[in-house]
Amino acid sequence: EGRGLDEVRERLEAHRAYLSASGEGRERRHRKLEQRIRHLVEESLLAEAWLRPDLARLLAERSREAADGSITPYEAATEILERTREGCPPPHKARSNHEP
Repeated sequence: EGRGLDEVRERLEAHRAYLSASGEGRERRHRKLEQRIRHLVEESLLAEAWLRPDLARLLAERSREAADGSITPYEAATEILERTREGCPPPHKARSNHEP
């Protein structure tokens, strides 16, 4: 009894060694941390946005307009997003190796 556990343990250790030697383990950890950091930033930005009185008012106004059919929820969302971007620089575009 328990011999199957030894085989599982050996295979896990071999896989762990492979991940370490190949660098894949480090890359996986990097991707997971990047996702976690992105999620934390998104949560903070979202919370901060809804604390802005101008955005809260705009949300209430556009929600009423969407409810009566004068605008779509997508139009409302677009306007709110545009308002959040006022005063922000445009998104950075990655330059290719061929650009000066």
